[in-house]
Amino acid sequence: MAYKQTNPLPTPKSDDAVLSIAAFETGWMQIKASTAIAGLKGLNYATSWRFFIQHAPSNTKFWFDLGVSHDLSMYPPRVQRVQHKVFVTTPSERDPAQDVISIGADPNDVKYIIARYGLSYYFTGEIILQFLTASLPSHAHWDHIFPAASFFPNAKVLCGAGTLEWASKSWPSEADSTFDGRIWHTEKAELPIEEVSSPSTEPEKWQPLGPFKNAYDFFGDGSFWLIDAPGHCPGNLAALARVKRKDGKVKWAFLGGDCFHSSLFVEYPEAPFGKGVKVTPTDTYHENEDEAREIIRQAAELKKGEGENALIWIAHTSTLEDIWNF
Repeated sequence: MAYKQTNPLPTPKSDDAVLSIAAFETGWMQIKASTAIAGLKGLNYATSWRFFIQHAPSNTKFWFDLGVSHDLSMYPPRVQRVQHKVFVTTPSERDPAQDVISIGADPNDVKYIIARYGLSYYFTGEIILQFLTASLPSHAHWDHIFPAASFFPNAKVLCGAGTLEWASKSWPSEADSTFDGRIWHTEKAELPIEEVSSPSTEPEKWQPLGPFKNAYDFFGDGSFWLIDAPGHCPGNLAALARVKRKDGKVKWAFLGGDCFHSSLFVEYPEAPFGKGVKVTPTDTYHENEDEAREIIRQAAELKKGEGENALIWIAHTSTLEDIWNF
């Protein structure tokens, strides 16, 4: 909790610097829990959460992740043939446009889909939508993003730096790729796509935030911060959002995506990474274990420092703390 003395979370610039957020479960997956933490018994049965966020001051509506599609046949053939079977995947009950409509918003108003960089075996991104015109996936793995032009025709996909190069060999040009060219091909994508800056390319846009080394104030009012979170894969992003509950209380929500794959890491940040993933050099969920461990420690420190005022919401879990109040 050293950050509380040296770099506490900032006071908002105004009372309006707050977001409304709605979490939606999507498809469900299961795999041995020991793939997340070595020695952990049982199965990890989890959804892939998607978060619909609204920033009232700018009238911006966006998704952070899209999760798993309602239609598993829309994925590239290799994803259907391999990943869906490995993770015993079942589809979402609703498409994301239906989720937007369910809370009284218009899918045509989504401006961004924010996608973070991701590994080809697992994930395809996160989504931000402004006026429902954009989407922000945390990274590019299949269980976080899928073609969305038919749901949000006015959206733009925003992704972490390096994603486009990493996902450039996409299906159908590359028959065995797990990246979908309808999302990631710079010339053939169904929606416009743009990379956000990185701390190395535009350091003036990034700053320390609480326990996190590099954060980007997305709206400029302190309500939504993109967190540079390498480890799971290059360009991986998390987010820290000031969110308002139904009763008016404001809390911080850490949207961790695939920064870790078990909520137990929040209490046990030094728990050993599980093995058996078989698609990364480390045989874990993380391409760089040292960097992944660092972001896990930072998330755990946030929870210790803020207590019940910080919610740790990762992508792959069966439930979310305090979600009944949103």
